[in-house]
Formats: sequence, C-alpha cells, structure tokens
Amino acid sequence: MNNEKPCEGMASSSTTTVPMNRKEFYNDLINGNLVDEDDSDDDYNPDEDDAMIDDSEGYESNEDEYQQLQKKNKKKFYRKGEDHWNTQKPIIHDMVGGNDIHDFDIRVSTEFIKSLKLNHKKQYSLDVGAGIGRLSQYLLKDYKVRDLVDRSSLFLSAAKKAMPENTHGSYIESSLENLIAHPELLGNHYQMIWIQYVLMYLLDDDLVNLLEILGQHLTEDGVLVIRESCCPSSHRLLFDEEDSSTTRSDGEWKRIFAKVNSIKLVKEKIQKMPDHYFPGKYYAFRVRSRTNRTLPIQ
Repeated sequence: MNNEKPCEGMASSSTTTVPMNRKEFYNDLINGNLVDEDDSDDDYNPDEDDAMIDDSEGYESNEDEYQQLQKKNKKKFYRKGEDHWNTQKPIIHDMVGGNDIHDFDIRVSTEFIKSLKLNHKKQYSLDVGAGIGRLSQYLLKDYKVRDLVDRSSLFLSAAKKAMPENTHGSYIESSLENLIAHPELLGNHYQMIWIQYVLMYLLDDDLVNLLEILGQHLTEDGVLVIRESCCPSSHRLLFDEEDSSTTRSDGEWKRIFAKVNSIKLVKEKIQKMPDHYFPGKYYAFRVRSRTNRTLPIQ
C-alpha cells in the first residue's frame, strides 16, 4: 500500500470535467493560488466549502457495494487496492502525478506542521503507507529515526535507496490490515506519526483498529496527523470499485475518529482545491491520557 493514489488527494467530483489543463493546475498549485491563505483554525464548514464541488450529477456513492464488501468479502476489497498499486512504478509521477504536485504537497504540509507549534524532541517518526518514502525524506527529515511502513517491497527498496546514507530507521513491509494483526512490527513510540491518502483503502472497522494501535505507539508529547480527501456532505462516502478506495465526508471521518479511544482530535484544517476537486483536510491528534484528557496543541 502506497502513501498516495495519483490525484486521489485532490479527487475529482466529476468523472468527465476538469476545470483547467494540467499545466495551469500545477502552476496555480506551486504559486499558492489554490491555498487558503487564512491561517485560522476554523473547522471545515460543509455548507461553505462544499459549494466548491459540483456533485449534482456524474458521481454515485456506491455505498451499498461498499457495505457488502465490508460485511462479506474483505479479501476482495483489499485485493483490488493491492492490484492497483502493483501496476504503479516506484517514481514520484506514479505516486502523486509529478514533481510539481510533490513540491506543493511538501510545502503546505510543512506549513501545517509549523502551525502545530510542537514542543518535542524530534526523535522518532512513523510514515504510514510510505510508498517510496518521499514524505520521510522531505517532510519528516528532522526526525533522527524514521520508520516507514508499506505493503510493497519494491516501494520500500526505492525508499531505502533515496534516503540519505546516515538515515536511521526501519523499513517495515506490511499492509495496514496486517499491521493491525501484528502490532509488534512497530518497535518504537513516536513523536510524529503521519498518515496521508492511505486510510481511504481501509474498511471502517480496520481503520478504527489501526488508529487505536497507532495511538498506543504515540508519545505523550507526540502528534498523529491524518491527511485525506473529503467528499461533499451530501454523500456519506463515495466508493471507487476499481481500486476499493473510499472518499469519506468530513462528518464520516469524524464519526470513525470518535470510536478511537487512544487518541483525540485536537486540530483540523481544510486544504481548499479548485472547482471539481474534493478539498483535502488535515486532522491532528494527541494521545488520550489515562484521565481521559489530551495534551493540547500549543
């Protein structure tokens, strides 16, 4: 399992319409024209932000198909996702669609980390669904020990070659659903756990179980960050049968997060995108203490 599906982080709400050509789109991304310059911490507002997306036609939720797979055929569900990523090459283009979108992605995620005003020693980080390790290499580069998890030995091999020679960390070959069954694969407790555009490939129950386990491997001063796409609130979720990816609404994400006992949501930020693209969103979590409280973001 790779950390990002091409264009999934900016998933289109229309199967046929693209608002601008690829070059114009990437130019706007790099120049910051598609970024919300308001640094406030206001929650995602479906009434306002969903207006960006024309979801009136051309996209069906396929929620019934999703529910059937979740209850009856989990192997089929996960096999489709694995088959999709087995067709991708271990290069940035196949991970995110090109170097331009990669540069933009690192920039806006770096800005989000700065907004957290973290006050911990940068000892251990965990990149979940790491792919070829581009986030560990560029976004999490200040952490002394960087562990990477991915289902693909090919991607992890590419990640190991790309990382600086003096980099310390483990390359853990495991699907996320397998990680739930074998949490002992994680040998550290982490100040930073980063999960980007990969939870869309997990069924609800497995998603909750994974976050529960990851929360147990988060230090008390650490933060777990999720970045995912949000479909309009008019849909609970949008299911893609081709690769078994599920784009959930903000409300659906929060319904799932509320089931996790080990961590609690403390900060969120919308990443606005142009018309016909779903907005991305950052969710930041702290470990939940034994007294059922969390350490706040400073």
